[in-house]
Amino acid sequence: MATGPRIFAGFVRSTLDTIDRVDANLGARVRASLKPETRHALEVASAVSYVPVEIDVEVTERLFDAAGTTRACEVLRENLSISLETPLLSALVSGALRLFGRVPARVLGWASKMWSQIYRDAGTMEWVAEGSGAGRLELRELPSCAVASRPYLIGIAAAMNAGLEMIGVEGDVQLESVDVAARSVTLRVAWKEANRR
Repeated sequence: MATGPRIFAGFVRSTLDTIDRVDANLGARVRASLKPETRHALEVASAVSYVPVEIDVEVTERLFDAAGTTRACEVLRENLSISLETPLLSALVSGALRLFGRVPARVLGWASKMWSQIYRDAGTMEWVAEGSGAGRLELRELPSCAVASRPYLIGIAAAMNAGLEMIGVEGDVQLESVDVAARSVTLRVAWKEANRR
């Protein structure tokens, strides 16, 4: 059983499946570039298990290498969007929307629960509101492999844009600052309310 910082194996597999859906050739290139032990770990992981975060970092970095930043970010955003509808997260999503409506600042305060469902022993995520339509997500005590990987951190920010889409607002999440020594990261979030009738 894996110990240390871990991520839900199904989430990592979903990333690879999403790459395949977007572009089968890209998916083949990314899979071929993974270390044999990484491919094996994902093949043998059970549907409800967690794998070391290093595996997800490797998958993300190979995606960025093969696809470039813009396309990789699109894939990761789509992957989280799909994942929000899976059994792992859908109950949390529907519960949050029932409790908080589609008020971004309130729903973003719930992001820490999503983080703790996807990750184990891999740090924390906290929402800090900064007035109307802005705030930041503070990630603390991240695994060293994650905080040292700029593609991985950019990928997390890109994926979080799926959360704004879920709420139904136009906005953006960007990597703002990284403190490798402290293993902390800040993501800047800004949005404007969608027009609703």
